[in-house]
Amino acid sequence: MSDSGWVVDLFVTLTGTSVGVGLAFLLEYHQRERRAKSAYGDALNSIRADLANLGVICRHAAANIGTNQVRAALLSMEAPALDAALISPAFLERAPYGLRTCLITLATSRRAIQNILSQPPLPPPAELKPMIDQLRRVIEYLGKVLDEEVKPLGRPILRTSRDKEVIAGLTAAMRGEEGNATSAGGTDMTNSTSAVHPDRNILFSNESFVIGMLQAVAGGVVVASLAQTQALGSLAGAIPLLVLLTGALIALSLALVAAYLKHEYKMWDVKQNPEKANGALTWMRHCMFLALIFLLGSIGQLIALSWWRVLRG
Repeated sequence: MSDSGWVVDLFVTLTGTSVGVGLAFLLEYHQRERRAKSAYGDALNSIRADLANLGVICRHAAANIGTNQVRAALLSMEAPALDAALISPAFLERAPYGLRTCLITLATSRRAIQNILSQPPLPPPAELKPMIDQLRRVIEYLGKVLDEEVKPLGRPILRTSRDKEVIAGLTAAMRGEEGNATSAGGTDMTNSTSAVHPDRNILFSNESFVIGMLQAVAGGVVVASLAQTQALGSLAGAIPLLVLLTGALIALSLALVAAYLKHEYKMWDVKQNPEKANGALTWMRHCMFLALIFLLGSIGQLIALSWWRVLRG
């Protein structure tokens, strides 16, 4: 090898390694960003569920103004997701200033009403009703703000033609009107299933790590193969080198498909479609397994044929 040849070879090797490491860190950064975005979307959906609960309680309290049920209903207003979001640095870092202001206003208004009701006597209806109506308007407005906030996150707003009927049935049930509650909410929800198991979040984070590892290793093998074509070709031969490069490219493609199927799983799980969610999850795991097989097989055959050629002499 000439004096300048080893310098060029070293430069190519270092460049290929740096590119591979850079790609691995870039992929890891994007995966962390997607996980943070997904967690932010989950928090927004949980807050939307809290708002639905608070809205029903406000309507029930307004319909029973002047009775003892008002105190019990308004004191029972709890919003655990909202309270958790307001003390979460990760949520507050991503939430826009306007949304944070709305959430703080809602939490403050709710606590103000509860503080007033916790001290006897019960305020007169003329004084209490405007406070309840104001809280209800804040909840409705914040619901619209959250609906707009979740749209860019790929979290569809799941609405059906029976939403108003079901909510009306819930309000009727809270009033004790059994007949109206049965007719409005006649759908049996006891047999509904979810695509997510209790430990799904833990398993899903592990699968995300495996997908990222497969992408990084396959990408690194491709870059290293292209950078050291001459050296690997002379050691193992042209055909094993082509097999290595082809297997690594197939593994990288399968890992990318698995990442896309992971997104599909989350989308269908949010839409409460267990059949399609489980289908995407199954295909994602198949792609991960095949990517591992192609990667190990291509690397293993290169090592085996290299030793065979060396021992053969």
